[in-house]
Amino acid sequence: EDGIRDYKVTGVQTCALPIWRPRVQGGGVETIMTRNVVWAFLLAAATVAVLVLWRGFFIRHAVIVGLGVAALVYSVLRTTERQIHTRPISDKFTGEVVLTPGAVTDLLSWLLGQLGDMQLLSGSSVYAEQVGELIASPLLTVHSRFDGPGLAPVTADAFVAQPLTLIEQGRLTTLLPSLYGSRKTGRAHCPSGSGWCIDTGTTPCAELSQGIAHGAWVGRLSMGRPAANGDFSGVIKSSFEIVDGALGDPLSEVMISGNMADMLRQVEAVSSESLDTGDEDLPWIRIGGLHFS
Repeated sequence: EDGIRDYKVTGVQTCALPIWRPRVQGGGVETIMTRNVVWAFLLAAATVAVLVLWRGFFIRHAVIVGLGVAALVYSVLRTTERQIHTRPISDKFTGEVVLTPGAVTDLLSWLLGQLGDMQLLSGSSVYAEQVGELIASPLLTVHSRFDGPGLAPVTADAFVAQPLTLIEQGRLTTLLPSLYGSRKTGRAHCPSGSGWCIDTGTTPCAELSQGIAHGAWVGRLSMGRPAANGDFSGVIKSSFEIVDGALGDPLSEVMISGNMADMLRQVEAVSSESLDTGDEDLPWIRIGGLHFS
């Protein structure tokens, strides 16, 4: 049976994701997957117990981290059920993607790299002179969460990382040079650590694919480092074809190409749900203008 089922992502949030049963005889795969799901939740419970016993600092975060781990493992296991038989696309096309939080991480990592020391010192950052300008869709707002579960708001060079809003409704507010980077480039020092979140939007996750003529639901990206200007190509993993707004077959060895900076500008919708894994709290994002092959 194909359908949509709600499940807990964090202690206070719910997300609707596609759930399928494999079409096999005898229930063998279903039995294995059910057992794996049980083990996933046992693993999450053990994680919570370790965090509680480790240090008092983690007590208030232990439950949410455990639920996040369980939800992530559960999502991967359930999605795997339908990926027994995959296929490539029939022809090249330009379409839209729905990025899951796992794929959104790749986009966010590229952005942070463009704002940090390496790209600023080499002079290759595409955002070096764009502080205060609109670099992304107004649907995007990115905040720090340096004091998130398992994190400490301290930089590698021992500065306290104060809370900050990196992108406010698409507008870049600051660069992220370290003290060394700021002295070498003459730019203001902005201490930053690990831990980021993207504000949720207004579109339910289950409705993100509606209106997409042809595209894909993308679990993660497998690719090398994008070019200096943001151009990239990569294989989409744990992905499903979208045709006329409906999720279709799981895809195999399908590549997408585009530009990271353009993707930030071409965000069309942000889900009203998010996946909180402790160090990151990210929604599902729909983006247009990607090339499939």
